Amino acid sequence: MLEAFKRLLQKDAFPSLFTILFVFFSIIFAYGLLLGKWEELVTGAAGVGGGLLFAILTVILRRKLSCGKNVVLRNSLLFVIIPLFCAGVAAVRVVSLFKKPDAFAHRAEKKEHTKAGIVLEAKMMRYGIEAIVELQRCVHCYNPLIIAYLPQTTEISSGDEIHFVRQPRFFAVGSARGSFAIGLLRRGISGTVTLSHGEFAIERNNSSKVRNIVRKNISDRLDRIFSLKTASLLKGLYFGNKNHVDKQTIQNFTWAGVLHILAASGAHLATVVFLPFVIFSFFRINRYLAAGVTTLLVMFYLWITDMPVSLVRASAMFAFGAAHVFIHQERKPLNILSHAASGILVFEPWQLYQLGFQLTFGATAGILLFYENCKKSFAFLPRFLSIPIALTVSAQSLVFPILAYQLGEVNIISVISNLLIVPLVQIIFSFSLIIVFLDVIVPCFIIAHAAMLVDWMYYFVRTLAEIFSSLPGHFSPQRISPALFFPYFLFLLPCLPKKVIRFSFAWALPASIAWAWLLLYEPLPSDNRIVIRTESSNVTIIVHNSNTIIEGTIGAMEDAREIVRVVKNHRLKNINLKVRNFDYRTASAVLFLIKNVDIVSFEMCSRYKMGRYLERIFEVLEHDGVPIVIN
Repeated sequence: MLEAFKRLLQKDAFPSLFTILFVFFSIIFAYGLLLGKWEELVTGAAGVGGGLLFAILTVILRRKLSCGKNVVLRNSLLFVIIPLFCAGVAAVRVVSLFKKPDAFAHRAEKKEHTKAGIVLEAKMMRYGIEAIVELQRCVHCYNPLIIAYLPQTTEISSGDEIHFVRQPRFFAVGSARGSFAIGLLRRGISGTVTLSHGEFAIERNNSSKVRNIVRKNISDRLDRIFSLKTASLLKGLYFGNKNHVDKQTIQNFTWAGVLHILAASGAHLATVVFLPFVIFSFFRINRYLAAGVTTLLVMFYLWITDMPVSLVRASAMFAFGAAHVFIHQERKPLNILSHAASGILVFEPWQLYQLGFQLTFGATAGILLFYENCKKSFAFLPRFLSIPIALTVSAQSLVFPILAYQLGEVNIISVISNLLIVPLVQIIFSFSLIIVFLDVIVPCFIIAHAAMLVDWMYYFVRTLAEIFSSLPGHFSPQRISPALFFPYFLFLLPCLPKKVIRFSFAWALPASIAWAWLLLYEPLPSDNRIVIRTESSNVTIIVHNSNTIIEGTIGAMEDAREIVRVVKNHRLKNINLKVRNFDYRTASAVLFLIKNVDIVSFEMCSRYKMGRYLERIFEVLEHDGVPIVIN
């Protein structure tokens, strides 16, 4: 036991773990102090203080276990000075995001006729464009950041100037309520504004012209070569934005537990890196030249995407790995992962609270920590089964608690669905890269037949996702029961090292899945009706074969969220939504339901009152191709 502890203390990857922990707790402390959240303030202070004490003890212990000159200085630098410096930089970065937002919130009460701002970032969402805008309203004082929600057909990119009249809705630090407003404040964003056609004007800037042209050429080529659905998938993978994929496919992939494969991440970056490396190896090109060229390809891929955090994480890890090649240093993945996480958090500390950051680093850390042990537990299986099962189990080991805590959802079918769907999507992505590259030099009829093969593969993948999504494997219970800890513990048993256990715990995987299913499965009532009745709402959900009717009055956002939860928990499809008695006061709840549920028809009472509140609802329905029935 002492020998194992000694080896742990002497590992080079150990200091990087101190760095990420110091950065982690310093960010929590800084946000807690600035937002007045005492639980975060105490947690951050305790974490930094405890980490500092542990770091000093580690330096002392390593001094006793090692010998040589400058050991204390080197260990102090690695375990105390560098981690504290990174933590201090991260805390300063958090403070820089809170530049006088309260003062501007008061000044904003005086309305201006026309407002102007510079677009810092524009991202396509499912039902519109989300643009981060820096308002240019003050010369000698703080220019606040706001989010402008624009129609999806808007052509806008970073560097453009936008002019609008509508007054943004600002929120200050002391008065912000709800996770949405607080989440924006963590990013240094002080308000939001929703603009329709005719309410804004854009002055185009050529700073992003080249990137936009490249993306448009790629998009047009994908539309020309592949079918509509396949092209949508590939756009999501090429541009790092799954909003290109239709809502029904997203729903099926989510319930099948394989939504992560639709997000551009390390798996897709590995494909981009692998293909040129194969070519370079075939021609015996110098590895330093190969690493340099491949790094440029990775930078190009990141440049054309919307830079999701999963892809940034993978690119950062690749960059650190390439640097280790150039300086002739042994590559330690856990060390590289910690450096990548620390780097991202120092520049964008709000990512710590983002689900995407937690999932991508949680899954990668799980693989690095548990994959080898897990693979040994399933060594009795053929390699084509043991390797993907070990990858899935090790990745899900840390993802399960994150999803349960953040979303209140548990998926137990992903262990099986990942074996089939993930490799097929990887093959589709790889083939598409080759086809797009050869499109300029290979005859059209060959490209057409190759693209048809990819289309068939994606049709097969969608069919598999639909089958898995219809099985009772995805759950959204009203609350996460503490009893789920026991099947989760069983799930982790195959990940334990062989030195701890003397025999394989592979049997624990099916046992944990069966146990979790017994705890989570909630059958439909015998009459196939679910009634949700509150002070504001009266909704009946009727399930008949594979069709669902949601009918009644939806009067509050909490009730709309409960309907969405029921739909997810029972995996209800082909939904006909029949809304009664809604107006501008309840339109937001109805809109939330329409956005978060895949409906096939929308029926409303003929006694509705015309108003602007219907505008957004009709836009969303038109976007999804949902017919509207009025009676």
